[in-house]
Amino acid sequence: MSKVQRDLFDCSPEEWLAARDALINLFESDDVASSQVTHTEAAKSTDNLLESADEGSNNFDAFHSDHTDAPATHLGSQATERLALLKLDETFKLSIIVPVFNETETIEQVLQRLVKLPLPLEIIVVDDGSKDGSRELLTTLVPQVAKELPARKTIELALHSSNFGKGAALKTGFAKASGTVIAIQDADLEYDPTDFIWLLGPLVMDQADVVYGSRFSRGSLADSPFWHRWGNQLITFASNLTTGLDWRDVETCYKLIRASVIQEIGPTLKERGFGIELELTAKLARYPKLKYYERPIRYQKRGYSEGKKIGLKDAFWAAWCILRYRLGN
Repeated sequence: MSKVQRDLFDCSPEEWLAARDALINLFESDDVASSQVTHTEAAKSTDNLLESADEGSNNFDAFHSDHTDAPATHLGSQATERLALLKLDETFKLSIIVPVFNETETIEQVLQRLVKLPLPLEIIVVDDGSKDGSRELLTTLVPQVAKELPARKTIELALHSSNFGKGAALKTGFAKASGTVIAIQDADLEYDPTDFIWLLGPLVMDQADVVYGSRFSRGSLADSPFWHRWGNQLITFASNLTTGLDWRDVETCYKLIRASVIQEIGPTLKERGFGIELELTAKLARYPKLKYYERPIRYQKRGYSEGKKIGLKDAFWAAWCILRYRLGN
């Protein structure tokens, strides 16, 4: 099988966030600016704060800070890269596609979390024929959010006349995206957008062209019952057999892909529903000379009473998609 790269250290997103916040605070201090903090002191500070840092902290300004040379000086380039303390290129932009179908209870919170990301963003919301008021909410909400966004952040809304499916909504978003990297965000609260920064590291460092966020890797924090885990792992195993890759979670929503790759693959995508996950994975596997990476993410599964839509019939369709796109359609 083709190797999907993974980190050689055991680290959950929560641990990474705490360590990163600690280092940002440390390396933007006057002590660091005057080179008075030693490698050992920096390491101790990180270790101590791993246990006590506020899990809600979202101070990621150093992702593109003027002080990003300081961590490399004191911790070394490898630790700096793992914490994604990197300076972004001025042309960098993350395009996030948000497919929406009947999500009035959660879509506003999802957008609030996305716009807080300290990254140049292009958010493309695609309402896929919602009937619960999501469409009306978004037509009011998106323009309001757009007016309040700072420079290098945008948001737009696309409307489908009917419910065509998640795959169709993603294709609409892919066609509109103009960013450097394209990511997918479901309109519920199962995934935490803060993990995008964690997942972007390998792409920014040119270690990967495709990054999947795994809900079931060692180090992931997934609130998921056994049957859900088992079903996903079975589908992932079957997909890996046909693609020659070794993913741990092919059905994950969090897929980050270079825009140049999506520009070529996007127009060929056929699946309108959840089968898009398997089709996209199969076509990425056939794309020449791509580098793949997988990192653990946080996941809070919701039930059908809370709006969960994927079901048993989608599992059977996933199996069909694995066979279909193995044949090269």
